[in-house]
Amino acid sequence: MKTQIQIKFSKFYEKWISQLENLLSIILIVLRESREDSKACESEYHKLLAHHKEYYTSKWATATENALIFFCPVWLSPLEISHMWFTGWRPSMAFQIVRSLNEEQLKKIEGLQAKIKEEEVRVGREMERHSRQMTSWKTLLLVRLDSEPQVTDTAVLKQVHEMVESVKTGMASGMEKVAKMADCIRRKTLRGLLDVLTPIQRLEFLAAMSMFQIQLMKRGKSELERELELD
Repeated sequence: MKTQIQIKFSKFYEKWISQLENLLSIILIVLRESREDSKACESEYHKLLAHHKEYYTSKWATATENALIFFCPVWLSPLEISHMWFTGWRPSMAFQIVRSLNEEQLKKIEGLQAKIKEEEVRVGREMERHSRQMTSWKTLLLVRLDSEPQVTDTAVLKQVHEMVESVKTGMASGMEKVAKMADCIRRKTLRGLLDVLTPIQRLEFLAAMSMFQIQLMKRGKSELERELELD
């Protein structure tokens, strides 16, 4: 059963991805027919960038209510989820999309890539630390319950409730921190790459990122439809 928060964000995402596909179709025409028109390319670039910013604005407005839903998003297919890295795309993946770089650009991007890889490792370690902490909290609370065999049923139920609420609060707080760290790296990656690329390269790069997201969505949807047919 989906929560109201999940339903609300699912509706937003469905509309957002549809708008992204429409934007991309226009951008591909511009790149094919008007790539020498710098004003047209710059205009489409800013539209696409603003659209991606809209996603993150909505994401964090929702995450303040419940960040956990972004670790298992019901609005995505299993295929899309399998490509996720802590609630979004993996930053190091973006470097594989960049093409046709000159020597100076390549040097700058290699330096950025090394820093981003280090930060990815840091996020992974934070997630491991949080997981260990959650395990120790649950163990401590369960041992406490087990060591008090004389308590009444009401007292036991109260302690169980407190245990569950404590674990949920700790989990939500820790997972929100991990998600924020991951999004911070994604933002640094985008900013770093876009600062190095030429105007036309920036548009091509964001278009390629968007194309990958849309193609993955379509493949995931097709796989789900085939599975339903087999059932």
